[in-house]
Amino acid sequence: MRLRLTIGAVICAIVGLLSAAPSATALGNGDYTTCSHYEGTLCLFYNSNLGGSRVGIYGQVPNYGIIEPACSDTGCPAYIFMTSGSGEYQHVKNNAASAYNEASWVYWVYYNSNYSGPRDQWDPEGYGTFYGNLNATYNENASQLANADL
Repeated sequence: MRLRLTIGAVICAIVGLLSAAPSATALGNGDYTTCSHYEGTLCLFYNSNLGGSRVGIYGQVPNYGIIEPACSDTGCPAYIFMTSGSGEYQHVKNNAASAYNEASWVYWVYYNSNYSGPRDQWDPEGYGTFYGNLNATYNENASQLANADL
């Protein structure tokens, strides 16, 4: 009987801990991930045809050379390709060859910083052109803009 109560208490404690676990935090402009899918990011790949290392970047990014949310008194780091494979730890700016839009809105990748110059458009996942090789910005990508209003 005493063993059953102890096991019951342990199970109740585990259930309590699991239900109190914090939920996933929503991503904000400039946040980045490894492209786990369904995070709303634009996944950029180092190689053509969705190959090599990748990084998922959420929302508006005026310059891939600076991660503004991560700036400190020691400076601002640059976006890098995060996963293993060709291009791992390389800078994203002017090094992306392909993209996959895992969001439900349009993403544009621009040739220049601050959303200027030629651009490639990536439609919402499942519609139109939502993945493929960069064209106007192949290895010349500098910024991205998200349009969640579409």
